[in-house]
Amino acid sequence: PRILRIGFLELHRTARTAMWMEKDLDLEPQQFALLLCIGEASPGTASYHQIWREAWPEFQGIDPQKQTIQTNLSRLRRKIDKAGAAITINSVDGGYSLEVW
Repeated sequence: PRILRIGFLELHRTARTAMWMEKDLDLEPQQFALLLCIGEASPGTASYHQIWREAWPEFQGIDPQKQTIQTNLSRLRRKIDKAGAAITINSVDGGYSLEVW
């Protein structure tokens, strides 16, 4: 499907936009790729390898750079918080999971 819906979160794959309760979260392309990868794995976990492959396809063949992933996720979390969206990205063993309510 072109749109991934998780609760009030909508991820529009074609337009590369994320909506919370019909409000655009105004994500950067990298932030959208991160959220989409973790959202597609929901309710499970997106591993560092999955996230690296989806969000940084130009760097395939090298090990996932956890610091790069963590820095970009920190920026994504701040943007989600600023929008007042009830979305939590949890650090779990080996990756990240998404909680939406």
